[in-house]
Amino acid sequence: MEENKNLAESLVGRIKRGEIKMRPRLYFVLKSFIYFLVTAFFVVLALFFTTFVFYVLKINGFIRMSGFGLKGMRDLFLSLPLTLLVLTVLFFLTAGAMLLRYPVSYRKPLVYLVGFLLLVLSLGTVFFAQATGLRREIFYIAEKAEIPIIKNLYNEYKSIAPKNVEIGTVTFVSSGSFGLKTSKEEIRVVLGPNTSIYADGGIKEGSYVIVHGNRNGSMVGAFVVEMIIQN
Repeated sequence: MEENKNLAESLVGRIKRGEIKMRPRLYFVLKSFIYFLVTAFFVVLALFFTTFVFYVLKINGFIRMSGFGLKGMRDLFLSLPLTLLVLTVLFFLTAGAMLLRYPVSYRKPLVYLVGFLLLVLSLGTVFFAQATGLRREIFYIAEKAEIPIIKNLYNEYKSIAPKNVEIGTVTFVSSGSFGLKTSKEEIRVVLGPNTSIYADGGIKEGSYVIVHGNRNGSMVGAFVVEMIIQN
């Protein structure tokens, strides 16, 4: 008790001498609020980039490559958009660091609860967007609205091709090969005895397919051909 009294008197003395500055409660409330806004901002950025990464991986055929054997997995990892992945991780780490340094230390359980809820919300939103196709509508609207940063990201990554992968529409089918019109050009896909084909009813003119194989000029020797159902 005496020790606490001496400590209190010492603090009062230091305050009177101007060694310690008293700040109103509003200062700490505003500081906490600003911390929360900054944290929420980085969580939203991380959420956006996570959704965008999944969107890019899906529309460009990256996700399907995981089922193309060892060669597909190799080319998948060699083709990942590392800049987007690094930015996403950095935003999540920044949000986590902000939470750990939250100024209201005596309310740490509340801070952890808020952080947990933000994480659950982020993951839930990503899965919801993936399941419902919402992410496609969001980026379509963003592109048409010409939001500068989002539009630039969309234009840069909407047509990046994984290594040794071509995606397009079949223009003709002949014995042992077929024509493929991609977003940039028309090529010929050659089928071999070891080519794996995943298409109910076979490859037909008008089919939308993804091809994994070695390219030589305007011809591709296919390892795997898979038909894609567009939605």
